[in-house]
Amino acid sequence: MLRNPIVVKRGSKSEAEKPFWISYADLMTALMVLFLVAMSVAMLAVTNSVKQIEQKNDELQHTADALRVLQKTPIELEIERQKAERDRDIDKLLDEVASAAVRYQGIKVDKGQNIIDFGDRAHFDKGKNTLTPEQARLLRAFVPEVLAIARDELGRKWLKQVVVEGFASPEGDYLYNLNLSLQRSQRVLCVLLAPPYPDEHAMSQSELEQLLARNAVGDIALRFFDVWGQPVRSDLDNLVVGITLDQLKSIGRVVGVAGGMKKLNAILGALRGNWINVLITDNVVAQTLCEESLCSS
Repeated sequence: MLRNPIVVKRGSKSEAEKPFWISYADLMTALMVLFLVAMSVAMLAVTNSVKQIEQKNDELQHTADALRVLQKTPIELEIERQKAERDRDIDKLLDEVASAAVRYQGIKVDKGQNIIDFGDRAHFDKGKNTLTPEQARLLRAFVPEVLAIARDELGRKWLKQVVVEGFASPEGDYLYNLNLSLQRSQRVLCVLLAPPYPDEHAMSQSELEQLLARNAVGDIALRFFDVWGQPVRSDLDNLVVGITLDQLKSIGRVVGVAGGMKKLNAILGALRGNWINVLITDNVVAQTLCEESLCSS
């Protein structure tokens, strides 16, 4: 039988030996892609290693903390518990004060330093010891709210003393500024104790007594007095078995021994109230008292 012939076509010799060419740009692109793939794999491996190391460190830290807790004595654990409880209670107490301060523009509560900042709302003019009617109204409105907070459970537990601080005059010596500070403190107290305006809420007798108790500067036999020598009555008087201030005055000679400028206000109160008639102190305090004629005031 006759069949159609099969023809196999071969390329020329030159075509079979022709080399394969790739451009330089394509070669660099391929190498760059290969490099990025390799870097991605390497970064993934490093990231997993870092996460594993961090996880191990966290586990070791937790184990170390647990060991430290186990090593602490029951007394140390109780101290830490009480400190944590104290911090929580004080933080809550300051939150209550801050909530009350929101209603009075310009008053801020610094929880970090346990400070109530009145700012310009209670600012004294340079060298002055007077307050404006608006400032007096603010003090009479806000201070009773602070006293109410001080009377609640947390306040009675943690609020032991309220210290009134402020800037003195940039001019004048130490004695001048000391006297100015005393005058300003007296002014604040007078404003709070003054009869309220008809549209103001009057403080109760317990609030007035509480306010006076916060201004005690010293005591003799646990009988407290303020910087002006006036007795500061409190519930502590009923718990003290000892001489009273009235009995003290009936004694012919009462000698007080105190020194240091930190006790100057207490010494002033004792002298002004005539609770002592003989004072033994150091040269600095004695000179301060005599230079300002405070001994006779």
